[in-house]
Amino acid sequence: MEEFTCEVLIVGTGPAGLSAGIYCARSNRDVIILDGKAISALAQTKEIQNWPGEIDITGEKLLEKFRAHAESYSENIRIMQG
Repeated sequence: MEEFTCEVLIVGTGPAGLSAGIYCARSNRDVIILDGKAISALAQTKEIQNWPGEIDITGEKLLEKFRAHAESYSENIRIMQG
């Protein structure tokens, strides 16, 4: 089994986990975010209105944007199946 090290381990790739990962990466921390099998409640939300920058967006699309933002810190963040 391969071993990984990090300064911060985050469980979950929902909005809270991805936000935490982004802020840790911005502080130049080495982060692993574990992506489990559970589907985020946000991903199941059909419509979100008046989110800053979005008049109308599905939860799935918003979560994709959160994930892309986190992945833009690929030097510091690794998203792994857990």
